[in-house]
Amino acid sequence: MLETPVAEQVADLTSWFEALTRLPPGQARNDSLEALYAEAERIEFPQLMAVVKYEETVALLGDVRPQAAVDAYIELIALLGRYADAIHPDLLAAMRAEAPDHVALMMGLPEIPLEVIRVVIDQVGRQSAAVHGSQAPRLLATAMVAACLGDRAATIEGLEAWRASLAAPVDAGVDLTLLDRVDLDAAIALQRELLQALPDGDPAEAFQRITLASRLAQAGRAEEGAAVTSGLWDRLDLEAATGIPDADLLRALEARPDLAGPVVGRVMYTADLHYPGNYPVVAALARQFHLRGEAGDAGAFMRAAQRHAEDLDARNGTTAQADCLRRRWWPGVADGVSPATVTGAEMDIDEVAVRYLDRVAVTPADLPVSLQERCGRSARVAADLLSPPDAAAAERLAELAIGESRILRYPTTEAVALINLALYHNIFGDPVASHETFRRLQEFLGAAGEQVEEYTRDGTMEVFQTVVEGDLAVPEISLEQIRAFIDAQQQLADRLGLASYQVDVCRSLLAAHLGEADELSEEQVRMLAAAERDEAPVGEVEFDVLRGTVRVDAELAGQLLLSFPPELGLASEVNARRYGAFRAYLARRFASAEAAAEAAEAILGSVERLAQVASNRVLPYLLSSLDRAPSLEELAPSLEELVRANLPISWEGFPALAGALLRRDPTDERGVRLLDEGREIARRLDARNGSGVASAQLASLWL
Repeated sequence: MLETPVAEQVADLTSWFEALTRLPPGQARNDSLEALYAEAERIEFPQLMAVVKYEETVALLGDVRPQAAVDAYIELIALLGRYADAIHPDLLAAMRAEAPDHVALMMGLPEIPLEVIRVVIDQVGRQSAAVHGSQAPRLLATAMVAACLGDRAATIEGLEAWRASLAAPVDAGVDLTLLDRVDLDAAIALQRELLQALPDGDPAEAFQRITLASRLAQAGRAEEGAAVTSGLWDRLDLEAATGIPDADLLRALEARPDLAGPVVGRVMYTADLHYPGNYPVVAALARQFHLRGEAGDAGAFMRAAQRHAEDLDARNGTTAQADCLRRRWWPGVADGVSPATVTGAEMDIDEVAVRYLDRVAVTPADLPVSLQERCGRSARVAADLLSPPDAAAAERLAELAIGESRILRYPTTEAVALINLALYHNIFGDPVASHETFRRLQEFLGAAGEQVEEYTRDGTMEVFQTVVEGDLAVPEISLEQIRAFIDAQQQLADRLGLASYQVDVCRSLLAAHLGEADELSEEQVRMLAAAERDEAPVGEVEFDVLRGTVRVDAELAGQLLLSFPPELGLASEVNARRYGAFRAYLARRFASAEAAAEAAEAILGSVERLAQVASNRVLPYLLSSLDRAPSLEELAPSLEELVRANLPISWEGFPALAGALLRRDPTDERGVRLLDEGREIARRLDARNGSGVASAQLASLWL
């Protein structure tokens, strides 16, 4: 029996897994699977590890990521062998039974060596033998490999061994699929038998007729194939015919070009044209484009299909796939001509796929499968916009990502690019450019916000607050611009259903910076209500109340801080630094300067690098608390450098550090110089604000 703490952990993880299976497919579910696997591994719970790894393979297949799915299945088979004694036998058997499907995937990926595939098959067989389980999965997987290699004798021998190992007979569909690769005539004969054996009105009739018609066409008997499907097309709903292999459906539809267009469009969306094992689908599309006189498109797809087949053959050490194309797919399209030299514009299949985009994609899953990796590349450029060496490079990369976003009709990438470009300008000292970039984002979301993924829309709010805090620090942005900016975000939040807590925070900060105590009080009431409604993070709203209040009434801020529960500062490392900095600052103002300095030094000593306290929400309060710190003179140069590195948003660090230095020595040269710089910035802000509040707050807060 499990010990009680472990049993509780197992129960918790099992509940987590049950909840996770109810999540819709997508990256959030995949991330949760990874996190759950790590937890199951940490407490050594093999059965759940196996179930989660299996679910991961299913999720990756659903996301049309065959390479990742194969990698996960290889890990699963190794895990099953390692923990066989700790996993239920029925679960082991069910997961090993999936081996043929995954081997088929592996055979379509030339990056996976045959030796690896054979090792996986061997592991499945040995694991089954160890518990006297069925060898059927191993035998079928072995036959599949032989079929992909074009080895007729080994394929038939493998199929016979597989059938002999089965506890109960199954239909001949598997035999048909493998025979198709090594003996087309035998496959056609078997399929005729299957079709004749179907009772009238059987739902499988359409499948059998269409796939037989395709095979007949591939054997050079297209008229015979057309006769097989005669009368079928007019009573078949092609939109619902998704169970029929794409390549077969497209080939059979060559007899009915009037019906082929919508199917070509659908296949362009749903097929993974970059998966080498799909070369027959790519070839079938090439034939469709050729029949429509679209030479450039046909050429692009012929070259892609040929490249896929030759890559597989190179891995397999055969010519089976290229021979299949030459004998079964290229007649009538490139008779005697190499696909590499086929006429038509030089383009790749992605360029063709882009022209088939007929809808806006809200999520990557809405894009054609073959374009999802391209979309991912542009999304990664947009997400990585904080790393360029300069603003010009960041702007260029953003425009590249935005251009791709518009080509692919995937607005989320454009939104991400603008969000991160606004952040880039904010972080690297250009709040005006940050403001203008975010204004551009607001306009974009106003026009296309419903077509942007929800998590990206939600993420705009925190960046908006960061941008407003930058606006407050620079006189080049007028109060009218700031107010209009905040109003525009409120309208967006209302329209798109976004949490608007940050909008209320920004209104309260504006009132605080203008010294409007009554207005601040009203805005804080609204902010508190919004925090409860939007479930703001623990400690967030209290901190926002604190930093607004301190600007108009420091004594009240001190009383508020004392009234807050101590655990607010324990919710996260960020909270610990924020609340710690405020406690130190208020202690310096109203209690003990020595205790304040000690607390501030402790915070500085707790971070790996000073940049971790560079936020304007923390830095000036820390600096102001250091006047009794023994290390102040030693730290002063690096602290000044930290303030300068984050200008103009960090400008209050000048008077804060100056105050600490001048309280120790009223003639301190650095202190005098920094105070002069701070006063000049405050004067410019006063001119922008039409008041003397910035200068007055400089004196009351920092001196």
